[in-house]
Amino acid sequence: MIKVLRSDSTDEMDLSGPSVDMYALVELLRAGAGEMSLAPDPEPRFYDRALARMIINRAAGRVLLTVEGDTLHIAGEERFLAVLADNLEAVAEAGDTTSHLHVDYYPGHYYLAEDSAALVVQLSAA
Repeated sequence: MIKVLRSDSTDEMDLSGPSVDMYALVELLRAGAGEMSLAPDPEPRFYDRALARMIINRAAGRVLLTVEGDTLHIAGEERFLAVLADNLEAVAEAGDTTSHLHVDYYPGHYYLAEDSAALVVQLSAA
């Protein structure tokens, strides 16, 4: 099961899960719509809390990652969601639980919106 931890003070998030669940997330991103329940974590080390669900929707513009309550929202145009999906698929295919991917906006970023929250993605053991 995918887990998303969030720091409320910095808006930074950590998304982790086994490759099978990462592939499920990739498919939702490619579909441009869907929901996923997230794994609970009563003691989110280095973060303030664990989010409970994720909602993916098509929307105009680049990918925007936002949090409302206990929900991570991922919205963007199909072509930009596909780029995020490709990046997450590469993490899953690599199968390396010791490395991670930063999904952070910087000026001129190809697929992320300027106001998008920062996200670190990593595989966890099954």
